[in-house]
Amino acid sequence: MPLSVAAGIYRKKYWAVIGADDLPRGVELDARLRSVGALPNPQVPAFTELGMRLGWGARRHLEVALIGDDLLHDRHPEFNPTAAGFEEFERSVRAVVTARF
Repeated sequence: MPLSVAAGIYRKKYWAVIGADDLPRGVELDARLRSVGALPNPQVPAFTELGMRLGWGARRHLEVALIGDDLLHDRHPEFNPTAAGFEEFERSVRAVVTARF
């Protein structure tokens, strides 16, 4: 029996839909929608969240991207065994520039 089941932290429900598309002019769009069931012990509520990435290959060795995580809610708890059972995750959006040499 896995440790997570023995410790009572097994989730009965989890699903994810992941998609990626190459758009015109070097633009890429990636998305991940996931739903995670509640935990009884420690008590952590169920949640559904969306992450997205819009990237553009500006040059051969240069990429610019806008990345958003946990976009559906301001915040939600997720299980974390080192943080007294759960940890709050907040919505985040960031811009990333990647240069390859």
